[in-house]
Amino acid sequence: MSRSYGLMWSKEKALEFLKVWLPDNIPEEVRDDEFCDEYQRTVNRVEYEFERNLPCKPRLQKGAKHIWDCGWCGSVIVSGENANYCNACGHPILWDEIRTLTGVKEGATKEVD
Repeated sequence: MSRSYGLMWSKEKALEFLKVWLPDNIPEEVRDDEFCDEYQRTVNRVEYEFERNLPCKPRLQKGAKHIWDCGWCGSVIVSGENANYCNACGHPILWDEIRTLTGVKEGATKEVD
């Protein structure tokens, strides 16, 4: 049975709450340097986790036809074009363009760099 987390906001709305609304509603006597550092670390973590779950485009290795590197960590994608996730970091891979898979822009007749 899966766990219910209750009602949630979108990523954008949650970040807006953390960055815009929340700082204005924290009492001045609580806002010391230590609190501000911890608050900034929390915001950084939330932004990182949101970005981490966005798929990234793989990079074709120079001089190679079908060897791809993860766009997030740079590791070689072992299963090539069949991989939906990087084996090293687990980041989702986005195979969205004809150029991503072939190295050729759509409608072009030669490879591009």
